[in-house]
Amino acid sequence: MNLIPQLQKRLDRFVKQSEKNDKEYTENKKSFECYFSDRFEIDKKINGVFELQRKKIREQEFSDKQLDIWLMKIANEKKPGKLVRNIEEVRKEVNDIG
Repeated sequence: MNLIPQLQKRLDRFVKQSEKNDKEYTENKKSFECYFSDRFEIDKKINGVFELQRKKIREQEFSDKQLDIWLMKIANEKKPGKLVRNIEEVRKEVNDIG
């Protein structure tokens, strides 16, 4: 999965924290309770990164749908006698103009 660069940096930071936590536990510098508590918090943060990514994707999909609706509305205003129902027609017209 390709993450947004900001989220990728955040994810990398959390992965490093997790690796450090694992290393400290294996070297007996941490108790299991402390290790597990830290690991749980890090995992929650990692999950948050993926939730943000999903939210960004949903926002982009919504934005794309809104753009399609807007283009269809404009196309229908430009051709009052012919109602445009196919977004592909509209995209083709926009590409021909641009």
